[in-house]
Amino acid sequence: MTRVYYREAVGAFVVFDVTRPATFEAVTKWKQDLDTKLTLPNGQVVPTVLLANKCDQGQEL
Repeated sequence: MTRVYYREAVGAFVVFDVTRPATFEAVTKWKQDLDTKLTLPNGQVVPTVLLANKCDQGQEL
């Protein structure tokens, strides 16, 4: 994602699909992308929440 997409964000959600293991494996990449492109005005990383999607379907990781 570009910095413009993240601009002025004060928090983030990283969502993965429990029915697709590759999406869980990509969670670290997304968090690293956030941390390199976005910080709070005080220089700290933006609070991020990890969310599991489609928990009602298929087998969980």
